[in-house]
Amino acid sequence: MSQVLPGWVLSLLAGTLLLPVLVASVDAFARARRRHVDVLRWMRWIGAWVAPFLAALALAQFLALVGATPSPPPAPVPPAVLPLDGAALGVLAGVAVAMGLAFFLARWLAVRPDRELEGEPDLGAGVALGLTIAAGSLLLWLVNPFAGLLVVPAAHLWMLLALTRPLPGRRVRFVLIAVGLTPAVLVAIYYMFALSLDPLSGVWYLLMLVTGQSVGLLTSLIACVLLAAACATVETALRWPDVQV
Repeated sequence: MSQVLPGWVLSLLAGTLLLPVLVASVDAFARARRRHVDVLRWMRWIGAWVAPFLAALALAQFLALVGATPSPPPAPVPPAVLPLDGAALGVLAGVAVAMGLAFFLARWLAVRPDRELEGEPDLGAGVALGLTIAAGSLLLWLVNPFAGLLVVPAAHLWMLLALTRPLPGRRVRFVLIAVGLTPAVLVAIYYMFALSLDPLSGVWYLLMLVTGQSVGLLTSLIACVLLAAACATVETALRWPDVQV
């Protein structure tokens, strides 16, 4: 009668909605094994996308440790306490450069022994991506069920792009990617308006929350995996040729 929805209901809902994603990824992996499709080599491709986000996280933590950034607050504070000044822009630029270098180095190391990774993502790539999407989504749900609910659309729609061969037309691919991103984007826009932040200031504020452990380290690591899955999904959509009608 209080019309308040218990938190466990949303947690159960998110877990139930993510369960088919896990089943689909495991079934695809089993099918790939029966067909002797190499999935492991494509995990290097996924790892090349995880590397830049891990590098950004590691560098941000290092800069905070040596005092190159303002002392990270132990709890969220008003954004005005941590303004985006020249030093902050320098830190963001350094993190961006580290991300770029880490990506190109990781991609070079991944494709050096296997040039086929530069070609069209095959079923092995889709299975590797599907396993990454499922694992990242379920881990996020275990750490934060409400955040897990936000990734449900992405988990389902991106799993279709990962496991469907041939892919649908290019427009359909990017509609699926955009719809999957919509919940997280809406949450980010809400907080930017609520805190009067522009996108760049929002990134700086998020960086301070991460280095101050307001966003837990485990959550940050899971976010790196999911961001890598998002990038790999976009790359799959770009690299697969349009369907000829």
